[in-house]
Amino acid sequence: MGEKLWHAAMKCGRLICHQKPERSFFIRGHQFPVCARCTGISIGFAAAVICLWAGIRCPFSLSVVFVLLMFVDWLLQFLHVKESNNIRRLVTGIPGGFGLSFLSYQAVMFLHDQIVQAGP
Repeated sequence: MGEKLWHAAMKCGRLICHQKPERSFFIRGHQFPVCARCTGISIGFAAAVICLWAGIRCPFSLSVVFVLLMFVDWLLQFLHVKESNNIRRLVTGIPGGFGLSFLSYQAVMFLHDQIVQAGP
């Protein structure tokens, strides 16, 4: 039963992540369904959902800074300036996911306000 669940999780993860083994965490010999950065993004997203539910909001500028932290880590690795590692990917992914969540929330609220102001 557990093996089937793990395979299903891996298939779902494949929809959003490259799943490179060298960029992923492993538990008891099983690769995470998403890479270290996507794991961090997921944790950040979950934290943002909890904050939104609790009425806590992240300012736009701070959300942008959080996303930029993750982007800079990715860019340095992409340009072969500095190779990232799984811990750094996780640590920059958490605020990145948090910031992306709040930027998405703010975009949806902005669109909602524009639609409401436009009226029928």
